[in-house]
Amino acid sequence: MRIQTAIVILIAAQGLTGCDGAGTPSPTAPSAQPQQTLQQSHSGGDTYYMANLALFGMVYEMTPTGRVPLAGVHLWSSEQAGAETDSNGMYRVKPVWVCPCTFAPAVASSTSTIQWSKAGYANPDWVPPTVFPWLDEAGFGWRDVTINGDTRFDIELVRR
Repeated sequence: MRIQTAIVILIAAQGLTGCDGAGTPSPTAPSAQPQQTLQQSHSGGDTYYMANLALFGMVYEMTPTGRVPLAGVHLWSSEQAGAETDSNGMYRVKPVWVCPCTFAPAVASSTSTIQWSKAGYANPDWVPPTVFPWLDEAGFGWRDVTINGDTRFDIELVRR
């Protein structure tokens, strides 16, 4: 009987540990996802950040019958991360560079761009100019994208 009494007292003591007499604690809301840690990076004298996130999606050409995936499109987020589309037109680039960046101080944080290259293809006319205008002179295609966690970003190309 003494052992049972000791166990009950021990359980009750553990249950009361930390109680301040204020009553039952209120339930807490689920916590938000942790903030993404950015790693500062450099290219020449420029500073930007690398996010350990994925940019992924499909590169395709629109035809009268719908989207046709484009295989063999080369994509780059930076010197550190690139990909090539598979037979389904799918790509995945990780990590992704993001602003703030010293080479474009007026560009909003979380803005990035993805460079692409495939012979015989171009951006459609409806694609807005990049917020990094010097990139248009490089001879590759570019698309600006806002990175918000792992981000799906489909890219439509047209035949030249």
